[in-house]
Amino acid sequence: MSIKEKFNWAPLESDPAIFTEYFHKMGLPENVFFNELYTIDYKEVQPIEGEVLSVIINYERNKENPYIRKQENFEDYQKVPFYMEQTEELDYACGLIAGMHAIGNNLEKINLPEGSLLSNYFIKALELTPNKKAELLCQCSEMKQVHDEHAEMGQTQAENPSDVQNHFVSFNYVNGNIYEFDGIQKSVYLIKENVKPENFFDDTLAEVALRLSQQNVTENLSIIFMSRL
Repeated sequence: MSIKEKFNWAPLESDPAIFTEYFHKMGLPENVFFNELYTIDYKEVQPIEGEVLSVIINYERNKENPYIRKQENFEDYQKVPFYMEQTEELDYACGLIAGMHAIGNNLEKINLPEGSLLSNYFIKALELTPNKKAELLCQCSEMKQVHDEHAEMGQTQAENPSDVQNHFVSFNYVNGNIYEFDGIQKSVYLIKENVKPENFFDDTLAEVALRLSQQNVTENLSIIFMSRL
């Protein structure tokens, strides 16, 4: 049995090369790409190429010590350009959804080719509710085919749904604020207000570091960032 027969939408490997190839195939322009951050204290060891548009983390959920979000920080999804749910049918599509949140909240900086899968999707999706955005994605057989092809890639593949412990979320800069986008949450989550654009990356990494310290988690975390040249 292949991996795509075990899930509706199989999990993606947390690999920036797979993310880049995946979204380029759906229409992301060549000047926008994904990279891995090797350490939160990156400045002395890893030059960052281009403008960082989004941060995506893949982490193992700690059931014994979960991260507790403040209810007052959840905001109306209409405050951001794009937020979609991870519905039951999109069972393990959190990597795809994190990427769609990254792209959908940076459309003013990304020139999607007319007629591409991504362009066609966002033209229809932007005015829909989060649930209807998910329905529209599920109805796109071409995007599903691209997803299946890339879910087969990578070094690790879950044998069954119960093996999937990790989850993708993305952080994006919208109207001077940093928000967390997680399709299994009830809406977008405000991280920090009144942030300068040049501080988005470092302030987001500070939030990631804070969560790691609070949950006492140092392993099974990967950080991917989307940049534009």
